[in-house]
Amino acid sequence: MVLEYDKQQNLYLVQRSEALEAGNELCWLPRLYLLFLADDPVVFVHRFASACAARRSTQARLRYNLYIDCMAGAGPSQELPEGLLASIRTRVMGFGNPHLKDIDRQQTYLTELESQVERDFRRAMDKLEFDHVVAHCPESFPPLWLPPQEECRTSVVRKGTMAVPWFPFMERREVIRAASLFTNLKALAALDRVRAECIRAASQSLFLLFLGRPLWLNEFVQIQGQHASKMELFLNDVWISSVLSGLCSALVKAERGWMDIRQNSIEVRCRHSKFL
Repeated sequence: MVLEYDKQQNLYLVQRSEALEAGNELCWLPRLYLLFLADDPVVFVHRFASACAARRSTQARLRYNLYIDCMAGAGPSQELPEGLLASIRTRVMGFGNPHLKDIDRQQTYLTELESQVERDFRRAMDKLEFDHVVAHCPESFPPLWLPPQEECRTSVVRKGTMAVPWFPFMERREVIRAASLFTNLKALAALDRVRAECIRAASQSLFLLFLGRPLWLNEFVQIQGQHASKMELFLNDVWISSVLSGLCSALVKAERGWMDIRQNSIEVRCRHSKFL
């Protein structure tokens, strides 16, 4: 009889029907050990059998890895070649990691890396020897069987960089350069100067906000009108002249016909439209 269910631990509070009169204590059981009346017995048996098989496989893997970890591994075949260690040091230092500029930190990192590589190499060699012994002398380890070899889905990296498939980079670059303004240094410099002038104009105010003293209405209107006229003169003369001089100085060495508005080419017209 199921009395309660714990959602956090996924356990059922169960009391057997034949033990109701005996008054035995209740017990918490997982879903695996319960067969409800609405369950299919075949599905329950398959679920229980798969759980038992997974448990046996896990026990075998744990025992297998424990045997490998307990091997001595002190033979000459477990020593990593010195040339390989030197190659690893060269590759690590060739990456230009900014965290390895300190000499002490660099030496500590290399020591830890070499020790980890040597441990992995010794364990790999012990695993090969142990698999060979178990495969040729199974009577030496009767309760042990080798776990199935997992398929290796990743290829061994032969280089320090990833292989890049062929792609027409130069042709695509020319197409993008012809259609975009952000690949031309002269255009970027001109846009930067226009942006600076726009920020300068945005920092100005059309009205005087701080007058310093109370004013009559006609005096206030006169002062604000003078300031507005001054700002209009600044925008029409000084600011436009600054923008034009910045554009001309930035584009004076641009490609021929780049800023010629009399061109009838559709590409030049589109370029001017984007720039504006």
